[in-house]
Amino acid sequence: MSQVIPLDLPAGLGSDVAGVVDRVGEGVTAFDVGDEVLGASITPSCAQSALADPAVLVAEPASVPGEVAGSLAGPGITAWEVLDKLKIA
Repeated sequence: MSQVIPLDLPAGLGSDVAGVVDRVGEGVTAFDVGDEVLGASITPSCAQSALADPAVLVAEPASVPGEVAGSLAGPGITAWEVLDKLKIA
């Protein structure tokens, strides 16, 4: 796996995130402070805060509790990749 995803140790854990945007970078227009989002982070997600590219975030559905939303990104991305490889998506 280290050939695919190089990792400097010690390292943080996790990449799936769900939470509330507390800051947005310059030029970000997809989300505002206070928006609830889910997706994948650039920095470890088992933390109080995480950094994410807005291109890999989506709005968190209001009907999905936060503790569930935080576990959706990994399986969702995997499903999307399979559908894309099968030319279904």
